[in-house]
Amino acid sequence: MFHRQKGRIAVLVGIIMVGLLAANLASAAPVITGEALDKIIIDRTTKAQVISMFGPPQKTDIVVDEEVMYYQTMQPDPLTNSDLCNVLTVTIGKNGKVQNLLYKRYCQR
Repeated sequence: MFHRQKGRIAVLVGIIMVGLLAANLASAAPVITGEALDKIIIDRTTKAQVISMFGPPQKTDIVVDEEVMYYQTMQPDPLTNSDLCNVLTVTIGKNGKVQNLLYKRYCQR
């Protein structure tokens, strides 16, 4: 009977670990690529389209009746011993479309 309980516990722990892994993958930082940025057209690309490209924003603010969505990624750069940071700020107007786009890439030591 003890062995049966041990097996059930092992299966339960495995299920929990898979769930945690899936949650981490789902909340992973967005991939900001030049190709994706080129698809964003001011006054034409919608908020839903931006979210479909980059996922939900990591932070949002409302500034003068516009929604500002923030995305950021960091990845280690072994050549410079620093982190490469990509920051994307997208402003959505009252019409639900992109009004402004700011992309910045920099190194952080």
